[in-house]
Amino acid sequence: EVTLDFAPCDVGVSCDSRSNEKASPDLFLADLIIFAYVCHETSEVARSSDFAFYRGVSKGAKKGAVLLFMDVMGHSQALFNEIYLAMRSELGE
Repeated sequence: EVTLDFAPCDVGVSCDSRSNEKASPDLFLADLIIFAYVCHETSEVARSSDFAFYRGVSKGAKKGAVLLFMDVMGHSQALFNEIYLAMRSELGE
């Protein structure tokens, strides 16, 4: 069975924030999590929270989940690296 859900998320706050309460339960059960053209557009607010949302996803996503980031490569490459390092830090690596 394949289920597809879309839920608004606020990447400027942590996953357990009230503004993310509708998305977080499903987010942590998903096999595939897609971030489509959200990273670059929300980069300043994500940075201001030290990437709390992305760190929470890294910590809470189920083992084996695939995270797919789609964005404008030329503008977003440095940001992808920042997000990667923030998410990796939650894994103790």
